[in-house]
Amino acid sequence: MDRSFEHFNHVYHLVSLAKLNDKIRLPRVAVIGSQSHGKSSVLQAFARFDFLPSGEGLVTKCPIVMQFYKTNTEEPYVIFEHEPKKIYNDFDDVRNEIIEESIRLAGPDKVVTEHEITISIYSKDVVNLTLIDLPGLVQIQEHNQPKDLRKMVQNIVKKYI
Repeated sequence: MDRSFEHFNHVYHLVSLAKLNDKIRLPRVAVIGSQSHGKSSVLQAFARFDFLPSGEGLVTKCPIVMQFYKTNTEEPYVIFEHEPKKIYNDFDDVRNEIIEESIRLAGPDKVVTEHEITISIYSKDVVNLTLIDLPGLVQIQEHNQPKDLRKMVQNIVKKYI
C-alpha cells in the first residue's frame, strides 16, 4: 500500500495544530460550486456515511477540512481538531458538532467565515486523502443575507484556489 497520502495527512495535521496554515500552504483538494448543488453529498460518498449538514440555501458556513485515514478498525470514527474526542458511529452527533462549530466560528452576525473546521475520519472503507468542503457560490441572494455575501464567499473560495 502506498503510504504517501497517510504521511501527507499527518504533515497537514501537524501544520494545522501549529496554526501555520497561512504560512505553509500544502496542496489540498477543495470542492467548489454553486450552493445547493451537491458538493457535500459528493464528499460524503468518499466517507461512505452521512455526516455533513445538508439542506437548502447556504448550509456550509465555513471550510470543512476532512482528513480521511484508512484504518483496520471495524468501527469508523471521527475526531474534531477543536474537540479531540472520538465519535464512533454517531454521525448525527458529528453533523450537530459541525453545525454548532460553524455557528461559533461565524459568530452571530456573519453568515460565512474563512475559519476552518478540521476533522479526521478513520475508517477501513476510505482512502488516505484530504478534501475540503467550501461554502457554495451564491447565485441568488436572499433578502435577509448581508449585501456583501457573494463577495465574502468568493474570497473564501479564492483563498483555496
